[in-house]
Amino acid sequence: MKLEIPRIILGAQPFLGESYQGEEKNTVYRIRFSNVHYTVELLRKAYESGLNTISVMSMPGNELFKKLLEALRFLKREGTVFQVAPCVSVPLKLDDRPIDDYRRWLTYFNYECKYVDPKELEKKYLNDPILLTRSNWRRLFLQMMKEGKPYRQEEFTKIQVDFKLLENRVFAFEEFETPFINLGSECDFLAMTDRLDILSELIEWLKTKGFNRVLISSHHAGSTIPIIENLGLKVDGYATPVNPMGALMLPTAEEALKAIRLVADRVVAIKPLAGGRVNPYEAFNFLNSNSIKHFMLGVASHEELKADLEAVRQVFQTF
Repeated sequence: MKLEIPRIILGAQPFLGESYQGEEKNTVYRIRFSNVHYTVELLRKAYESGLNTISVMSMPGNELFKKLLEALRFLKREGTVFQVAPCVSVPLKLDDRPIDDYRRWLTYFNYECKYVDPKELEKKYLNDPILLTRSNWRRLFLQMMKEGKPYRQEEFTKIQVDFKLLENRVFAFEEFETPFINLGSECDFLAMTDRLDILSELIEWLKTKGFNRVLISSHHAGSTIPIIENLGLKVDGYATPVNPMGALMLPTAEEALKAIRLVADRVVAIKPLAGGRVNPYEAFNFLNSNSIKHFMLGVASHEELKADLEAVRQVFQTF
Protein backbone atom coordinates (compact mmCIF):
# COMPACT_ATOMS: atom_id res chain seq x y z
CA MET A 1 0.00 0.00 0.00
CA LYS A 2 1.62 3.23 -1.14
CA LEU A 3 1.52 6.31 1.01
CA GLU A 4 -0.93 8.93 -0.18
CA ILE A 5 1.01 11.93 1.07
CA PRO A 6 3.15 14.56 -0.69
CA ARG A 7 6.52 13.53 -2.03
CA ILE A 8 8.24 16.27 0.01
CA ILE A 9 7.25 17.19 3.54
CA LEU A 10 8.84 20.27 5.03
CA GLY A 11 10.68 19.36 8.22
CA ALA A 12 10.29 21.84 11.05
CA GLN A 13 13.37 21.08 13.13
CA PRO A 14 15.31 24.16 11.95
CA PHE A 15 12.31 26.34 12.94
CA LEU A 16 12.54 24.77 16.40
CA GLY A 17 16.24 25.55 16.76
CA GLU A 18 17.67 22.13 15.85
CA SER A 19 20.39 22.00 13.20
CA TYR A 20 21.90 18.55 13.97
CA GLN A 21 25.24 20.34 13.66
CA GLY A 22 25.85 21.40 17.23
CA GLU A 23 25.02 24.13 19.71
CA GLU A 24 26.65 26.99 17.80
CA LYS A 25 24.44 26.42 14.75
CA ASN A 26 21.44 25.76 17.00
CA THR A 27 21.91 29.19 18.54
CA VAL A 28 21.91 30.77 15.08
CA TYR A 29 18.62 29.00 14.30
CA ARG A 30 17.04 29.96 17.61
CA ILE A 31 17.80 33.62 16.98
CA ARG A 32 16.70 33.46 13.33
CA PHE A 33 13.38 31.78 13.97
CA SER A 34 12.53 33.86 16.99
CA ASN A 35 11.59 36.36 14.30
CA VAL A 36 8.08 35.30 13.28
CA HIS A 37 8.25 37.53 10.20
CA TYR A 38 11.28 35.61 8.89
CA THR A 39 9.52 32.31 9.53
CA VAL A 40 6.41 33.51 7.71
CA GLU A 41 8.42 34.65 4.68
CA LEU A 42 10.34 31.36 4.43
CA LEU A 43 7.18 29.28 4.83
CA ARG A 44 5.37 31.40 2.25
CA LYS A 45 8.21 30.88 -0.23
CA ALA A 46 8.14 27.14 0.43
CA TYR A 47 4.39 27.08 -0.19
CA GLU A 48 4.76 29.05 -3.42
CA SER A 49 7.40 26.50 -4.47
CA GLY A 50 4.89 23.66 -4.08
CA LEU A 51 5.37 22.53 -0.49
CA ASN A 52 2.09 22.44 1.40
CA THR A 53 2.79 20.01 4.25
CA ILE A 54 5.02 20.51 7.28
CA SER A 55 5.92 17.99 9.96
CA VAL A 56 6.20 19.56 13.41
CA MET A 57 7.49 18.03 16.63
CA SER A 58 4.99 18.70 19.42
CA MET A 59 6.71 20.88 22.03
CA PRO A 60 3.89 22.78 23.79
CA GLY A 61 6.15 24.52 26.31
CA ASN A 62 8.77 25.61 23.77
CA GLU A 63 8.76 29.27 22.67
CA LEU A 64 9.93 28.49 19.13
CA PHE A 65 7.14 25.93 18.80
CA LYS A 66 4.64 28.62 19.80
CA LYS A 67 6.16 31.05 17.28
CA LEU A 68 6.00 28.45 14.50
CA LEU A 69 2.31 27.82 15.16
CA GLU A 70 1.80 31.59 15.21
CA ALA A 71 3.42 31.83 11.78
CA LEU A 72 1.25 28.99 10.43
CA ARG A 73 -1.89 30.67 11.80
CA PHE A 74 -0.91 33.98 10.17
CA LEU A 75 -0.43 32.27 6.83
CA LYS A 76 -3.71 30.40 7.20
CA ARG A 77 -5.58 33.68 7.70
CA GLU A 78 -4.18 34.99 4.42
CA GLY A 79 -5.15 31.79 2.60
CA THR A 80 -1.76 30.04 2.61
CA VAL A 81 -2.88 26.86 4.32
CA PHE A 82 -0.32 24.25 5.32
CA GLN A 83 -1.23 20.72 6.27
CA VAL A 84 0.50 20.05 9.58
CA ALA A 85 1.73 16.53 10.33
CA PRO A 86 2.43 16.25 14.07
CA CYS A 87 5.41 14.30 15.33
CA VAL A 88 4.65 13.28 18.90
CA SER A 89 7.12 11.70 21.30
CA VAL A 90 5.54 8.90 23.32
CA PRO A 91 5.68 9.61 27.08
CA LEU A 92 6.57 6.18 28.43
CA LYS A 93 6.82 5.49 32.13
CA LEU A 94 7.70 2.68 34.50
CA ASP A 95 6.42 2.71 38.07
CA ASP A 96 5.17 6.26 37.48
CA ARG A 97 8.64 7.49 36.49
CA PRO A 98 9.61 8.45 32.93
CA ILE A 99 11.72 5.92 31.05
CA ASP A 100 15.36 6.99 31.31
CA ASP A 101 16.68 7.98 27.86
CA TYR A 102 20.19 6.62 28.32
CA ARG A 103 19.01 3.39 29.88
CA ARG A 104 16.60 3.10 26.95
CA TRP A 105 19.53 3.45 24.54
CA LEU A 106 21.50 0.88 26.50
CA THR A 107 18.54 -1.47 26.05
CA TYR A 108 18.74 -0.91 22.29
CA PHE A 109 22.46 -1.62 22.39
CA ASN A 110 21.96 -4.80 24.40
CA TYR A 111 19.29 -6.02 21.96
CA GLU A 112 21.32 -5.24 18.85
CA CYS A 113 24.48 -6.88 20.17
CA LYS A 114 22.68 -10.19 19.61
CA TYR A 115 23.15 -9.94 15.84
CA VAL A 116 25.71 -7.19 15.23
CA ASP A 117 29.34 -7.34 16.34
CA PRO A 118 29.39 -5.53 19.73
CA LYS A 119 32.60 -3.65 19.00
CA GLU A 120 31.33 -2.40 15.66
CA LEU A 121 28.02 -1.49 17.26
CA GLU A 122 29.72 0.43 20.05
CA LYS A 123 31.77 2.31 17.47
CA LYS A 124 28.59 3.20 15.59
CA TYR A 125 26.77 4.41 18.72
CA LEU A 126 29.69 6.51 19.92
CA ASN A 127 30.64 8.08 16.59
CA ASP A 128 27.37 8.67 14.76
CA PRO A 129 27.55 12.32 13.63
CA ILE A 130 23.96 13.12 14.57
CA LEU A 131 24.07 11.39 17.95
CA LEU A 132 27.23 13.37 18.70
CA THR A 133 25.31 16.63 18.42
CA ARG A 134 23.37 15.67 21.56
CA SER A 135 24.87 17.35 24.60
CA ASN A 136 27.59 15.12 26.10
CA TRP A 137 26.25 12.11 24.22
CA ARG A 138 29.49 10.09 24.13
CA ARG A 139 30.42 10.71 27.76
CA LEU A 140 26.96 9.98 29.09
CA PHE A 141 26.43 6.86 27.01
CA LEU A 142 29.85 5.50 27.95
CA GLN A 143 28.99 6.15 31.58
CA MET A 144 25.71 4.27 31.15
CA MET A 145 27.53 1.36 29.50
CA LYS A 146 29.97 1.23 32.41
CA GLU A 147 27.66 1.84 35.35
CA GLY A 148 24.11 1.21 34.18
CA LYS A 149 21.98 -1.74 33.21
CA PRO A 150 19.51 -2.16 30.35
CA TYR A 151 15.86 -2.50 31.21
CA ARG A 152 15.11 -6.10 32.17
CA GLN A 153 12.49 -8.52 30.89
CA GLU A 154 10.50 -8.26 34.11
CA GLU A 155 10.35 -4.48 33.67
CA PHE A 156 9.07 -4.68 30.09
CA THR A 157 5.66 -5.84 31.30
CA LYS A 158 5.32 -2.73 33.49
CA ILE A 159 5.84 -0.14 30.75
CA GLN A 160 2.92 2.28 30.46
CA VAL A 161 1.96 5.36 28.43
CA ASP A 162 1.12 8.66 30.08
CA PHE A 163 -1.99 9.27 27.97
CA LYS A 164 -2.78 12.55 29.71
CA LEU A 165 0.58 13.99 28.63
CA LEU A 166 0.23 12.44 25.18
CA GLU A 167 -3.19 14.03 24.73
CA ASN A 168 -1.71 17.42 25.59
CA ARG A 169 0.91 16.96 22.87
CA VAL A 170 -1.68 15.91 20.30
CA PHE A 171 -4.17 18.63 21.30
CA ALA A 172 -1.68 21.33 20.25
CA PHE A 173 -2.56 20.64 16.59
CA GLU A 174 -6.34 20.49 16.74
CA GLU A 175 -6.82 23.65 14.64
CA PHE A 176 -4.83 22.32 11.66
CA GLU A 177 -5.55 19.83 8.91
CA THR A 178 -3.40 16.80 9.70
CA PRO A 179 -2.69 14.35 6.85
CA PHE A 180 -0.94 11.95 9.22
CA ILE A 181 0.62 11.77 12.66
CA ASN A 182 4.05 10.43 13.39
CA LEU A 183 4.75 8.61 16.66
CA GLY A 184 8.22 9.27 18.04
CA SER A 185 11.23 6.98 18.07
CA GLU A 186 10.16 5.54 21.42
CA CYS A 187 8.48 3.06 19.07
CA ASP A 188 11.90 1.43 18.80
CA PHE A 189 11.77 0.76 22.53
CA LEU A 190 8.28 -0.73 22.34
CA ALA A 191 9.35 -3.01 19.49
CA MET A 192 12.55 -4.23 21.13
CA THR A 193 10.87 -4.83 24.50
CA ASP A 194 8.11 -6.90 22.89
CA ARG A 195 5.40 -4.34 23.71
CA LEU A 196 3.70 -4.12 20.35
CA ASP A 197 0.47 -4.33 22.31
CA ILE A 198 1.16 -0.79 23.53
CA LEU A 199 2.05 0.36 20.01
CA SER A 200 -1.18 -1.14 18.69
CA GLU A 201 -3.12 0.60 21.47
CA LEU A 202 -1.47 3.91 20.59
CA ILE A 203 -2.39 3.57 16.93
CA GLU A 204 -6.01 2.77 17.74
CA TRP A 205 -6.17 5.62 20.26
CA LEU A 206 -4.88 8.10 17.68
CA LYS A 207 -7.37 6.91 15.09
CA THR A 208 -10.19 7.59 17.56
CA LYS A 209 -8.82 11.15 17.70
CA GLY A 210 -9.32 11.53 13.97
CA PHE A 211 -5.88 10.64 12.59
CA ASN A 212 -6.49 8.38 9.60
CA ARG A 213 -2.82 7.61 9.02
CA VAL A 214 -0.32 6.81 11.76
CA LEU A 215 3.37 6.54 10.95
CA ILE A 216 6.00 5.42 13.41
CA SER A 217 9.49 6.85 13.75
CA SER A 218 12.50 4.60 13.99
CA HIS A 219 16.19 5.34 14.40
CA HIS A 220 16.77 1.57 14.49
CA ALA A 221 15.10 0.54 11.26
CA GLY A 222 17.24 -2.58 10.95
CA SER A 223 15.80 -3.86 14.23
CA THR A 224 12.34 -2.32 14.48
CA ILE A 225 10.93 -2.75 10.99
CA PRO A 226 11.50 -6.54 10.87
CA ILE A 227 9.87 -6.96 14.31
CA ILE A 228 6.78 -5.02 13.29
CA GLU A 229 6.47 -6.55 9.84
CA ASN A 230 7.07 -10.13 11.02
CA LEU A 231 4.41 -9.82 13.71
CA GLY A 232 1.92 -8.25 11.33
CA LEU A 233 1.21 -5.01 13.16
CA LYS A 234 -0.69 -2.72 10.80
CA VAL A 235 1.18 0.56 10.50
CA ASP A 236 0.64 3.06 7.71
CA GLY A 237 4.30 3.83 7.27
CA TYR A 238 7.73 4.45 8.75
CA ALA A 239 9.64 7.70 9.20
CA THR A 240 13.29 6.77 9.42
CA PRO A 241 16.70 8.23 8.54
CA VAL A 242 17.94 7.39 5.05
CA ASN A 243 21.12 9.03 3.81
CA PRO A 244 24.36 8.01 2.07
CA MET A 245 26.39 8.64 5.24
CA GLY A 246 24.36 6.12 7.20
CA ALA A 247 23.85 8.76 9.87
CA LEU A 248 21.41 7.60 12.58
CA MET A 249 20.70 4.45 10.56
CA LEU A 250 20.94 1.75 13.19
CA PRO A 251 22.16 -0.78 14.13
CA THR A 252 24.20 -0.38 10.93
CA ALA A 253 23.47 1.37 7.67
CA GLU A 254 23.48 -2.00 5.91
CA GLU A 255 20.95 -3.59 8.27
CA ALA A 256 18.77 -0.49 8.18
CA LEU A 257 18.71 -0.38 4.37
CA LYS A 258 17.96 -4.08 4.14
CA ALA A 259 14.81 -3.55 6.20
CA ILE A 260 13.87 -0.23 4.58
CA ARG A 261 13.99 -1.63 1.04
CA LEU A 262 11.32 -4.21 1.91
CA VAL A 263 8.83 -1.45 2.80
CA ALA A 264 10.17 1.37 0.61
CA ASP A 265 6.70 2.32 -0.64
CA ARG A 266 5.68 3.08 2.97
CA VAL A 267 8.83 4.91 4.03
CA VAL A 268 9.20 8.63 4.60
CA ALA A 269 12.93 9.31 4.72
CA ILE A 270 14.06 11.73 7.41
CA LYS A 271 17.48 13.36 7.61
CA PRO A 272 18.22 12.63 3.91
CA LEU A 273 20.99 15.26 3.97
CA ALA A 274 22.32 13.91 7.28
CA GLY A 275 21.81 17.23 9.01
CA GLY A 276 23.39 19.25 6.21
CA ARG A 277 26.43 16.99 5.80
CA VAL A 278 25.49 15.59 2.38
CA ASN A 279 25.15 17.40 -0.94
CA PRO A 280 21.46 17.44 -1.93
CA TYR A 281 22.12 15.85 -5.32
CA GLU A 282 23.93 12.95 -3.66
CA ALA A 283 21.20 12.67 -1.02
CA PHE A 284 18.30 12.57 -3.48
CA ASN A 285 20.07 10.22 -5.86
CA PHE A 286 20.55 7.89 -2.91
CA LEU A 287 16.84 7.99 -2.09
CA ASN A 288 15.93 7.45 -5.72
CA SER A 289 18.28 4.48 -6.07
CA ASN A 290 16.58 2.87 -3.08
CA SER A 291 13.05 3.47 -4.46
CA ILE A 292 12.14 5.93 -1.71
CA LYS A 293 9.74 8.53 -3.01
CA HIS A 294 8.70 10.38 0.17
CA PHE A 295 11.01 12.40 2.38
CA MET A 296 11.20 15.25 4.85
CA LEU A 297 13.35 18.24 4.03
CA GLY A 298 14.45 20.80 6.60
CA VAL A 299 15.50 24.21 5.31
CA ALA A 300 16.69 27.20 7.29
CA SER A 301 16.97 29.87 4.59
CA HIS A 302 15.65 30.93 1.20
CA GLU A 303 18.97 29.91 -0.35
CA GLU A 304 18.74 26.38 1.07
CA LEU A 305 15.17 26.04 -0.11
CA LYS A 306 16.07 27.08 -3.66
CA ALA A 307 19.13 24.81 -3.87
CA ASP A 308 17.37 21.76 -2.42
CA LEU A 309 14.32 22.05 -4.67
CA GLU A 310 16.49 22.48 -7.75
CA ALA A 311 18.24 19.23 -6.83
CA VAL A 312 14.85 17.54 -6.33
CA ARG A 313 13.72 18.59 -9.80
CA GLN A 314 16.89 17.35 -11.48
CA VAL A 315 17.02 14.01 -9.67
CA PHE A 316 13.32 13.08 -9.67
CA GLN A 317 12.37 14.92 -12.88
CA THR A 318 9.26 16.17 -11.13
CA PHE A 319 7.94 18.63 -8.57
